[in-house]
Amino acid sequence: MAITDYLLGEASLITFALSFTAPQGTCWLSHIEAEAQFERYMTAILKLPEIDTETAREGLESQLLKEPHDYVKSCRAAIEAAEVPIKIEEIITMGRWIVEYSRLIDEHEVDLLLMRTKDEDQLAMHGLAYPLAVELRNIALLML
Repeated sequence: MAITDYLLGEASLITFALSFTAPQGTCWLSHIEAEAQFERYMTAILKLPEIDTETAREGLESQLLKEPHDYVKSCRAAIEAAEVPIKIEEIITMGRWIVEYSRLIDEHEVDLLLMRTKDEDQLAMHGLAYPLAVELRNIALLML
């Protein structure tokens, strides 16, 4: 399972995930939008009377989840066109990273988790990588 909080443009992460997936196996591409961060933005939007909060909530959530879904769709098409014998599945949702990834790993019997550990402009671990590395000790991690 390749995991990220921003799936778009993660071609190298997906390539690594595919290279570690056995032929006829399943490669999960996942994107979990941080629910707490979304709610913080929605709280700010709520304080702007000129913006219809319900429309903003629905539209923003829909768009945040549509973009990674469209990206996985394009990846799946490219992988199928290249006749790579691997099934691509997606998990795109909103939630709490540790809770959701723990549940998904168990639910889908994932045996390897791949993730980025830092951004271009950081020397330290990415905000998502550190807590996952500490909490998810029962699964092999490939931290790129």
